[in-house]
Amino acid sequence: MDKFIVRSPRNESSVLPITKPRKRLTQSTIESLPGVVVIEDIKRLRNILRAKNQKEEILLQSLKELNRKIPSRSVLKSTKIGHTVNRLTKHSESEVAQKATLLIKKWKNYFQAKLDQPLLEVRSDCKTEELRNTARKHLATALQSSASDTLVKSIEQEAYHQHKRLVGASYRRTVRKIVFALKHQSDVRERIVNRSLDISELITKYMDSRIS
Repeated sequence: MDKFIVRSPRNESSVLPITKPRKRLTQSTIESLPGVVVIEDIKRLRNILRAKNQKEEILLQSLKELNRKIPSRSVLKSTKIGHTVNRLTKHSESEVAQKATLLIKKWKNYFQAKLDQPLLEVRSDCKTEELRNTARKHLATALQSSASDTLVKSIEQEAYHQHKRLVGASYRRTVRKIVFALKHQSDVRERIVNRSLDISELITKYMDSRIS
């Protein structure tokens, strides 16, 4: 039967063009830019780096996070993050000392190469700060400390950070869970005080997963 089939030449115009896969683009957020500094994040990292008996991997991770940012001189002065990092240049762990030295050098080179032009700083609004201060007071009570205590600040800052800087219902539920644990579970309280339990692990353990 094939001999009765008339085959016509293939029309090239009918062939669909081969399309190359579109390159996937990722959107940069304003906070991902080196010159955009979230003051809260700088303070959080400062407290992590200042903590006594802090684990080496936590120090390295915090220095890595700081390396993505270039705080203005006013931020370096007000938060004292420069002094904190500079102290780490003499750390007993060579890798920590090396990373801290490189970071200080990077910041110095930046200011030598460019004028200290104003950089965009992201701050919290008054209502947010009021809610966060309340959270710190409850944490301080649970730890039998003061709201200005470095450990109290570090716990609240990490909770705020892990909730993407939102003080919604999820953040408040997480803080309540942590306060309850610190008040009624002596082992948790002791481990967080002597740093055998990382603050980030504490937050993750009691973090509320429900939508705010």
